[in-house]
Amino acid sequence: MLPATTEAIDMPDLSNLPASTSELPPASAPKVSNRQQKRQDRFNEVRRLRLAGRSVRQIARELQISPKTVIEYLHRERCPDWNPGGPRTTRLDGFQAAVDAFVREGGRAATVLHRRLKDQGCNSSYDAVRRFLRRRFQAAGIVTVRSSRGPPHLRRPSARQLSFEFVRRAEKRSEEAVKRIAKVNPIPELCGSLKLANELLEMTRGQSKTQLSDWLARADVSESGSVQSFAQTLRTDAAAVQAGLSTPWSNGPVEGQVNRLKTVKRSMYGRASLPLLRARVRAKP
Repeated sequence: MLPATTEAIDMPDLSNLPASTSELPPASAPKVSNRQQKRQDRFNEVRRLRLAGRSVRQIARELQISPKTVIEYLHRERCPDWNPGGPRTTRLDGFQAAVDAFVREGGRAATVLHRRLKDQGCNSSYDAVRRFLRRRFQAAGIVTVRSSRGPPHLRRPSARQLSFEFVRRAEKRSEEAVKRIAKVNPIPELCGSLKLANELLEMTRGQSKTQLSDWLARADVSESGSVQSFAQTLRTDAAAVQAGLSTPWSNGPVEGQVNRLKTVKRSMYGRASLPLLRARVRAKP
């Protein structure tokens, strides 16, 4: 039972509401932040200036942005979205299966993974591989413990280093060099080339009776294009090469005197006259 006196309650006016939901106004578009709008305007301005014939440097100077940003905008069809903290696509995404297989095998060292991916054609840096591996650990729920001392870094020898180790006399090679050369010799692509190179080394040291003409004939039919090209270079001055292999003379003293002459000239800052330079070179040291 209601009380005798009641207070009046203000009710909203519902007479203006639409009769059905079909008459409701469309939902408003999501709000765009000021930063996003500025980025979109800058993106449009970059493309407009490019169509007007401006260069990348001119656009960067006028809009006060880096040339790298200008190039990125020109390569995109729409303005890039800014998603802080979100996952970014990397070149390592194509190697995710190989990384996951490495993790399932119990691999934990980023150095080993980086070396393995490099053999598969990946050009990413070690730091990029380490960050990607950490994300895959997190996705798999694996907790890793960072040690203060990582595994020893095994640096691969360069082709230049291997070539110097190969031409060095056998008795002067280090134990590591001997092991590396022993691993390189059986490679089918290098076996014939290394054999020819070793024969030429023995010829230059006077330890072989092989004739230069015989060596050039076998080098011409080598499977290596580099060896064939080198043989053609030797043929252009075969007489001088043959003389260098068969006579005891050497141009080493001449090269030494040339270097001495250059040193004396540099000591006078290149301003010495010819008589003064001749006097200093002829003078006893």
